[in-house]
Amino acid sequence: MKVDVVLAPAMQYGSACFAPGLQVVNALKVLPRSESAPLGPALAPAVAQIARIARQMGIPRRIGAQVIALGLVAAGVSLPAPAAAQGPGPVLVVGDSLEVGTEPYLRQELGGVDLTVDAKTSRPSGDGIPVLQSALRPDHEVVVFDLGTNDDPSNPGGLTANLESAAQIAGDRCLVVATINRPPLNGVSDDGLNAAVENFAAATGARVADWRSAASEPGALQDDGVHGTASGYALRASLVAGAIRSCAAGTTSAGGGGGGPALLKPAKPVKAPPPPELGPGLALLAAPVLAIVDRAAAILGFARAAIAAAGDALHSAVELGGRVVRRIGELPVE
Repeated sequence: MKVDVVLAPAMQYGSACFAPGLQVVNALKVLPRSESAPLGPALAPAVAQIARIARQMGIPRRIGAQVIALGLVAAGVSLPAPAAAQGPGPVLVVGDSLEVGTEPYLRQELGGVDLTVDAKTSRPSGDGIPVLQSALRPDHEVVVFDLGTNDDPSNPGGLTANLESAAQIAGDRCLVVATINRPPLNGVSDDGLNAAVENFAAATGARVADWRSAASEPGALQDDGVHGTASGYALRASLVAGAIRSCAAGTTSAGGGGGGPALLKPAKPVKAPPPPELGPGLALLAAPVLAIVDRAAAILGFARAAIAAAGDALHSAVELGGRVVRRIGELPVE
């Protein structure tokens, strides 16, 4: 049965505690969230009894609340999920053929986000400025200026000027740009274009989707060294989507003029840490349970010592009685 853990103000046994997604202020009460029998309220007396025993044993209220809360976690009781992070508002994307290939995957990445994409093959950054000007709506919160691959690598200053124009049009909206990956043109590499993108982002705080790094992943590019494969476009979309989401999470905007760029790089595989030795639930319960066990052991140790002392006293009394009986038996009979 799926249940939720909520506060029970009438029960004054708990205190603040730590547990994933849960803060206990007074105490815990379990309420059902199904059409089955109301087992939840029946657990409330048990919770109260646990708290009462903990009090009688001298367990601090904080520890007692942890035991109750973490016990429910270990038992599989569902806890209230944290509120979902606020997503980005309406997004406008202006791009070239790379964005044509990225768009379907970007829509999948962003789900229900209001996304407007204007992408055209062979579009240089200069041609994107009037498109941005005409397509931008007052409610757009994020602007993705995904251009520069079709610019002349021998004239990075032209890209810089167009990026600055895009930032002026975007105003205080969050601006996302991308690094560039393309083969050399007339012996000139894309280093100057990428320097223009990075310097612009450093000066304005624009978000940067690092396509240049992602394009080096095996299988990301077609044979032309420019356009992505299906997996490459999917990777590119994840970078652009991550930059867009960072706009909603962060405070630096295209016109902010500070804080530096947010550089979104392709994710690297991370080895999962080994599971806790006792398992997730038992690991969480270990500290508070050990506190109760120590306290119980102390109480039981006192009781055992008392019983041992009483046994010794009884043994002494029996031994004394035996001596008396033997002494009486040794007296002469008159």
